[in-house]
Amino acid sequence: MATIVDGPEEWSAIIRCAHPTQYPEPRVDGCFSLIKITMADVIVKDDGDGHSWWSIVCPKCNQTLNPKWQIGNGPLNSKLAEMKAKGQK
Repeated sequence: MATIVDGPEEWSAIIRCAHPTQYPEPRVDGCFSLIKITMADVIVKDDGDGHSWWSIVCPKCNQTLNPKWQIGNGPLNSKLAEMKAKGQK
């Protein structure tokens, strides 16, 4: 059931430790734990050609995850805006 929160609360999301891969054959890697992530967990990477992506690391199995397929690019866009405001990008 939804609840009312008084005051600002940090963004968070619950994702599953699951990383789809195609090589050497289609499968899903990870420990499948449920993980609560916040903006502090978001790692932004840049390929040097203007393409950015984001990932997080599972605290249980250390699998690097790309949760875009689970929750979209909202966290990436927010983190990039924060970095730009601080002059880091």
